[in-house]
Amino acid sequence: MQSALLVGLKRVDAAQYHGWTGEAGCWGCELDVENIERILQSRSFDVKKLLTAKANADTVLEGLREAVRRLKSGDTFVFYFSGHGGQNPTRTETNSMGRMKRWWPTIAKSSTTN
Repeated sequence: MQSALLVGLKRVDAAQYHGWTGEAGCWGCELDVENIERILQSRSFDVKKLLTAKANADTVLEGLREAVRRLKSGDTFVFYFSGHGGQNPTRTETNSMGRMKRWWPTIAKSSTTN
């Protein structure tokens, strides 16, 4: 089986980011996902797509959990995220700047705590 979870997030909830929506810098994120979807479908991948309106922490985590339940040895799975990211200070050397990279698949806070 070949499957994929594609996430395109062009904005975030301004209430959670002190008025910042992120739209100015990520206007093409949904288009990225549409293009990757066409490429993967042309190669017979079963594609699940989450765009801004449905791309939040809960739906992304559920998509990943669903993939884990379905995947078997020898299967191919693609996770593709186009959206905002950030960096958090860290005490371990994860890169030359001493920061750990992260991505932000959230519009509304997740009910998941772990």
